[in-house]
Amino acid sequence: MLSREPSRRRMADERREPEQQQRQEVEKEVTEISEEKRGETQRNIQILRSEKAALVQEKEEFQCQLCRQATRQAAQGETRARDVERKLLEANGRARVAEEEIAKLQEWLQKSEAGARERRERSGEVEGRLADMVEAVREEERRRRQAEERVADMEGRVRVSTERQRRAEERMTEAENTRRQAEERQGDFERRVIENEQIVYRRVQQAEQAHREALRRCQLAEGRLTEETRARIECERMMQQLEVQLREAERVANNLEASTAEQQDHLFWRVDRREIHLSQQELGRGGWAAVKVAEFRGLQVAAKCLHSVIISEHNRRLFLREMNMAAKLRHPHLVQFIGATLEGEPIILTELMSNSLRDILGTRHLKEQHITTIGRHVALALNYMHQMSPDPVLHRDVSSANVLLNPGPDDGWVAKLSDYGSANFTRLGSTAGPGNPSYAAPEAADPVRQSPKMDVFSFGVLLMEMSTGQFPNRNHLQSQLRGVSLPRLSRLIQQCIDDNPTSRPTIAVVLNEL
Repeated sequence: MLSREPSRRRMADERREPEQQQRQEVEKEVTEISEEKRGETQRNIQILRSEKAALVQEKEEFQCQLCRQATRQAAQGETRARDVERKLLEANGRARVAEEEIAKLQEWLQKSEAGARERRERSGEVEGRLADMVEAVREEERRRRQAEERVADMEGRVRVSTERQRRAEERMTEAENTRRQAEERQGDFERRVIENEQIVYRRVQQAEQAHREALRRCQLAEGRLTEETRARIECERMMQQLEVQLREAERVANNLEASTAEQQDHLFWRVDRREIHLSQQELGRGGWAAVKVAEFRGLQVAAKCLHSVIISEHNRRLFLREMNMAAKLRHPHLVQFIGATLEGEPIILTELMSNSLRDILGTRHLKEQHITTIGRHVALALNYMHQMSPDPVLHRDVSSANVLLNPGPDDGWVAKLSDYGSANFTRLGSTAGPGNPSYAAPEAADPVRQSPKMDVFSFGVLLMEMSTGQFPNRNHLQSQLRGVSLPRLSRLIQQCIDDNPTSRPTIAVVLNEL
């Protein structure tokens, strides 16, 4: 037992030695860490002391700056006070200058009275210029006489054309009917010539009255010579209108020279009524025609049957002319003209379309892209007609009922313009004002003023109808225009429906805007 105890102690001592070594190492590490922490703490304290000293120094500098700034502001206040005193002195000086200017103004008034006397002397020069204006009026009278001579020359041409027509009528089997037509045509032309003479006479009287008004204004307003310029511009505008009227009269005379025999040689569009098989399906009916679905040479077409109350013997020559024109027009956005009959009540055959724009507008509102697409298609068709030579072809009846539609890509539409031939014929035989009154331009009732700008006006009304979904009211177009929500279309429509034709854009310009 005694021998085991020393061994146990020895083993215990051996075990304690590593533990003591480990304890010593730990204490050494703790001592080193404590010294590092103490050194770091002292360094931090030194840093804080230096920062405190810097802050104290910065505070002192800031206080010095405040003192200097206060001193500077006080000096500025004194400077401003001195400036105010100086400005008061300057104001007193300006007051004295104003008194001197008042004295000068009084002197100027005296001089202006002398200038008035000089202006009265210059009025003599104005009278000389007025004499020049009187000479211009005489020149205009000379041009009017030349216009009358041209009208007399045209009457001679009409007599020659009448003689040619008489020789052609002798070769026709229906000589009596053709002679009556020639007499009616001649009477119509003479009436137009008389109307043109009356219009020329009225325009000359208006020009003379405008000159008298210009003279009166020049006498009343000293030195206002702008009235003379405006009067000259007005005279030039009237002369341009007279030249347009004379060209229109020459065009009518040239058209009258075309004989019926020459027209008969170009009836390539004539079809036999027996080739047309009308169905009971009616597409529409108006005051001058009914439109039905028909079959022609295996093709479904639209057949427009004209009423006999409109197609008179006098109108048949006009019908031939309009059908010849319709047969010449070919465009992807014009409803294709196929042909027409001549025996009995005429039937006009055209391409069969799915819907009309008016029917679509009655059931839905169009999107902006559809409005732009349909408007562009109609504008392309009108641009093609207006660029025909030698004279542009006018549609005269642009409306939603005459825009026909077929389904297009992306749920859209392909638009085509219809009634570009027969519409003109029917109205030549019935009414003076062409087209639907709701779409008609202000100058539509005056044949002398009709131009392609008339179709531009109707196109603007059509754009507004597509944009608002409302049928146009001719008396409230401006109020309906406020319902157009798209600014781009609103500006374009406003330009198109201007009452002054010269202020409207051409259809080519409209096409570029779309």
